[in-house]
Amino acid sequence: MRILICDDDLELSQQLEKILISFFQKSSLKYPEIVIYNNGTDLLQDFQSKDIVFLDIEMPGMDGFSMAGKMQK
Repeated sequence: MRILICDDDLELSQQLEKILISFFQKSSLKYPEIVIYNNGTDLLQDFQSKDIVFLDIEMPGMDGFSMAGKMQK
């Protein structure tokens, strides 16, 4: 499983990563690969499979809604 986090606030991304790690540990589930991106351009260059993507709605450059549309294509 791959979980991607895309947010221009690195501290917030790291907090979400810790929450996800804690959830998987407490649930005795296999720990997923978690990848953090700080902008949409870098995330769109990730051509590997994605199971869950957390997108920040308001980011400089490309917002989360635009990015989601491009990812669907």
